[in-house]
Amino acid sequence: MQRAATILILSLVLVLLGGCLEEITVSDVLSDGPWPESDTQPSEPPAAAEGDGDNAGGTADAPKADGSAPAASSGDEGGGNDDSAGDDTTGTTGEDSGGDSGSDSDSDSDSDSDSDSDSDSDSDDNTGGGEDGNDLTPDGAPPPEYYDIAHRWVFLRANLADDNDLARAQGLVEQAAALGLNGVVLSDPKLQLLEVFGFGDLSRYAGRKYHENVGALLDTCRAHDIELIPQLFTLAFAEPILAHDVNLAAGYEVRDAQFEVQDGVARHVPDPDVDIVNGGFEEESVEDTFTGWDFQDYPGQATVADQTVKHSGKQSVRMDRTGTDTPACRVRQTVPVKPHRYYRLSAWLKTEELGPSNSFDLIVQDANSRHELTYNAFQVEPTTEWTQYETLFNSGDAEAVVVLLGIWRSPAGRAWIDDAELTEIGMINVLRRPGCPLSVRSAADDTAYVEGVDFMPIQDRYLGVSKGYPGTYDHHHAEPNIMMLNDAPDGTRLLVSYYHARIIHEDQVDCCMSEQKVYDVFQSQVQNLTDFFGSLGFVPQRYLLAYSELRTGGSCATCKATGKTAGEMVADSFRRLGGTVHASNPEAELIVWHDMFAPESNAHDDYYLIDGSLEGSWEGLDQDVVICNWSHKQRQDTLPFFADRGHRQIVSANFDPVTDAPAFFESWWDEITRTPDVRGIMFTTWDDRYDELATFATLLQEVAPPDWMGTPGE
Repeated sequence: MQRAATILILSLVLVLLGGCLEEITVSDVLSDGPWPESDTQPSEPPAAAEGDGDNAGGTADAPKADGSAPAASSGDEGGGNDDSAGDDTTGTTGEDSGGDSGSDSDSDSDSDSDSDSDSDSDSDDNTGGGEDGNDLTPDGAPPPEYYDIAHRWVFLRANLADDNDLARAQGLVEQAAALGLNGVVLSDPKLQLLEVFGFGDLSRYAGRKYHENVGALLDTCRAHDIELIPQLFTLAFAEPILAHDVNLAAGYEVRDAQFEVQDGVARHVPDPDVDIVNGGFEEESVEDTFTGWDFQDYPGQATVADQTVKHSGKQSVRMDRTGTDTPACRVRQTVPVKPHRYYRLSAWLKTEELGPSNSFDLIVQDANSRHELTYNAFQVEPTTEWTQYETLFNSGDAEAVVVLLGIWRSPAGRAWIDDAELTEIGMINVLRRPGCPLSVRSAADDTAYVEGVDFMPIQDRYLGVSKGYPGTYDHHHAEPNIMMLNDAPDGTRLLVSYYHARIIHEDQVDCCMSEQKVYDVFQSQVQNLTDFFGSLGFVPQRYLLAYSELRTGGSCATCKATGKTAGEMVADSFRRLGGTVHASNPEAELIVWHDMFAPESNAHDDYYLIDGSLEGSWEGLDQDVVICNWSHKQRQDTLPFFADRGHRQIVSANFDPVTDAPAFFESWWDEITRTPDVRGIMFTTWDDRYDELATFATLLQEVAPPDWMGTPGE
């Protein structure tokens, strides 16, 4: 009451002073005392990569002739929806992809610095609540269109099959309630894998650990008046759907790869004309300048021929920033390739006190468009012996590619690279579904061979089971061969066309946007989940649909047959998946991560490996769809974009990289107060860091006290 009275008096003073005071914000009004301390001290934030990473999913700049580096990207902020499905007994939810290089969306690595200036500089542009927008109204109540923060949530990743994770989740619910929050968004892929655990019918629910643990969490939520909002995985980070059929991954076409028959088995024959020139760095045109490589950062300083440390031969290239001001040490070469072929780029690396862990990369770009064809997430120890790293790519329409090897974003240490190779490969992660046809024909006379008649049915038995359970992919396994059933003589050359899955960063694989079975699987998952929740007396008021950071798709025959752009396919997929949810729960509110529907974020052309432009994807969102907006750096663009389209919004504030929580919160709040229909804010962490949760709740109560807040049902 004392604080409310103080605020009222200050508000009246501000109104009376009118235009005499300039740029007064909420934080100015509330700056009469420190914010209450968090219950726990914040841990040291992870090292942030250079650059903001905004929309970096398209092309990466080539190294410049003067040795300066292209802009580097930082990690993902909001759509790290790659919680591992795991199995019924493991106790973790898997790794998130925070900190990828080459990220599409913005990171908050510098949020504590930019928010200091953002919080005041735009105060003249405020549009709500009196002249200054952030001012409180004379009666002590906020303008309802700006301050009705009905939803005060926290994001939780959990594996509720594990008792320890259940206890952690229950503790978070209790903490959230004590702090005045009223909702928890639950991300557990197992909610879409109920059949895997034997929950195909209601009679099998009772007595099973997962069923009991979900029920226990719901009981905790009910006891503390906390709403539970389930997240449903859709096309991106699609492990829960792919676990039902590993062939539903987005497919990329290979045309006329050559195979040769020997002893009744046709094996892939790599194109002999494709390789890196001087990949062992043995030849120099002049001192420390390597033959065949058309660019180096600072020869003799940043890139040096080293005859003492090498993997093989007489020397390697040493990457060393000592004595230079370049942020990168790289070599570059342009290599001819065949269009629509599948390749592996590899190199050997040795390090000495190198940092950060994501400094090293192998990058491949289309030589014509400079569109990036590889997206890796190598994690390298500071000091290592020789280790081989590799990346796979499809050449697409490219007739030549630019290969870049080296160190980015490294402030310390050095590394050696040797024995780089570029090789065409065979049918690793070959997909078998209607939209990914496979054909085999004779190279000599174009005779078509029939699967099951002329050769055994083809499948990659290692497809989608890299972690011992379905829906997880890798490319470190043997490629499948073709077992012949006819009498093709030794030496017969075959031309094989097929489609394969693509892995982004460490392990992200996305679903096809158009294959019907994707929607059949999702429909079954939603119905099973509705029955499962119903057996626990729970009907969700809303669902969060995980569309964030969809990075592959639009390339298979099914997608091409639609005649739609990538943006139209995403729009259509949301309508279909959202309709599926409403078929089981007509009253459920749909929420979606913002980035795949915002032109300032990812809804544009040249985004990662999406075939075509994502422009127009937002047309798939009806006005009653709520946007969960996590883009801190783009907040001044994305919040107004969706507000102008009539959407309510919930801000997802990622506190993982934040070092100055009050400044970070205020920078979000300043934008919230000038954006109509922002109905909530969610504390978000992808690293399971909740040390700033109490600070977040305190800051929220400073600007929107509980008696001004709505209830969960609003």
